[in-house]
Amino acid sequence: PMINVTVLLLDKMLATSATLPTELLVAANTQARALRCKKKQHKPFSITFASMDGEAVSTQSGLKLSADCSIQQAPQADIIYLPALWRNPEPTLRTNSKAIPWLKSQSQKGSLLAGVGTSCWFLAEAGLLEGLPATTHWYYFDQFQKRYPNVLLKRNHFITQAGNIYCTGSVNSLADLTVQFIRRYFNDTIASHVERHFFHEIRRAYDSSHAFLESNSAHPDEDIVQTQLWLQLNYSIE
Repeated sequence: PMINVTVLLLDKMLATSATLPTELLVAANTQARALRCKKKQHKPFSITFASMDGEAVSTQSGLKLSADCSIQQAPQADIIYLPALWRNPEPTLRTNSKAIPWLKSQSQKGSLLAGVGTSCWFLAEAGLLEGLPATTHWYYFDQFQKRYPNVLLKRNHFITQAGNIYCTGSVNSLADLTVQFIRRYFNDTIASHVERHFFHEIRRAYDSSHAFLESNSAHPDEDIVQTQLWLQLNYSIE
């Protein structure tokens, strides 16, 4: 058995929003094999790149990313990553509207959806953030709030979580979230190993001023914030 991860590819996306979390997950797989983790909870990540039509996409930098399949052909995902978009996301929403019902369906089937920056607009457009906390790229806060007045926009948080929906404000925040996913599906040792190898600097992934958990506003005590996050990520795991 695998942990199925689908990375959505869209034209004019930022390549790092797909490549960085993918590299973190692959590193986790490698380290798990090195430690010979064979327990049930240590299922490896299987990563699928899916575009709207199964064709390659051209990123904002001109780098082309190949897709394994279309979104309709992608396996049922445990985690879906939505890529960061460049500039105003509204045109991308219109040209990729078929992603909306797919995201709704995947969410209903239990997939964790992780948006970054302006791709969080897809989650709001799908109605998955109604009455729930969310964040997006800081430059589009006002535009987002005007378009989605029922979403609880958290301007002072880089990461929000509401059930199985995660929003991050930057690619760095998405990397922090990915480390938490690694911690959830593997363990602290592997997550810490990956984090140390990719991020030499000291990182506080869920700093109390930057993370917002659905069930509680940010607590002033960092240890409590970390505990809250761990409980929400792991409460359903046997």
